[in-house]
Amino acid sequence: VDSIFGLLTHSYDDVKEAALNACVAIGGEDVNRRFVELFRSDEPIERLMAVFAMGQIDAHGNLEHIKSALEDEVPDIRKIALEALHDCSADSESMSLIFSRLHDENRDVRLTVIELLGSCYTEEAIPYIIQALQDDDDWVQIRAAEALGEHREESALPQLITMLDSPHKLVVLKVIEVLGAIGGTMAFQALLEASNSDSDPEVIQAAEEAILRIQEEQGEGD
Repeated sequence: VDSIFGLLTHSYDDVKEAALNACVAIGGEDVNRRFVELFRSDEPIERLMAVFAMGQIDAHGNLEHIKSALEDEVPDIRKIALEALHDCSADSESMSLIFSRLHDENRDVRLTVIELLGSCYTEEAIPYIIQALQDDDDWVQIRAAEALGEHREESALPQLITMLDSPHKLVVLKVIEVLGAIGGTMAFQALLEASNSDSDPEVIQAAEEAILRIQEEQGEGD
C-alpha cells in the first residue's frame, strides 16, 4: 500500500489512475484512512482522488467527508462527490444531498445531477427532474427532457408543452421529440398545433414526425 499510494503523486496521469484504482481494489480501513487524510490536501487533484476513493471504498461511512466535498470550490470535485453518493438504493439523506446540487452554480454539476437521477429513475426524483426543465441553461433543460421522455413521464407534459415557446430552437426540437416519445392526447394536440404554426420549417417537420410516431404506436396498441 505504501508503494502504490506514493504513486498517486506521479507526474503521469495514467500512473495516478492505475494507482488510485489499485488502492480502491485493496480497500480496507487503513487505505480509507489514508484517503480521508488526503482529502485535506490543498491540491485539487488529490482531493478529487480522495473523494473518488472514499465513495468507492465506503460511501456511507465517508458520508460526512463526501458531503463536505459537495461544497468544494472545484466543480469536478463536486461532480465526483455526487457520483460517490449515487446508488439506486441510496438512503434519503444521500438523495437529498444530490437534489440540493440542482441549484449548483456550475452547469456541469447540474448536468451530473440530471444524469444520475435519470439513470436511477424514482418517484421521488421526478419532481426534481421536472423542476430542471426551468433551468437557465439549455443543455440542462434538454437532458432533463430526455430523462423524462425515456421514461414516458406523463406528469411532465404540462411543463414540456410550455417549452414549445422557447426561443432556443434546439430546446424546442428536443421537446417535440420527447412529446412524441411520451404520446397521449395532450402531447398529440400540442404537436398538432406546432405542426400547423408559422414556425421554422425544421420545427414543423419534427412535429409532423412526432405525430406520426404517436399514431403508429397507437395503431400498434390497437
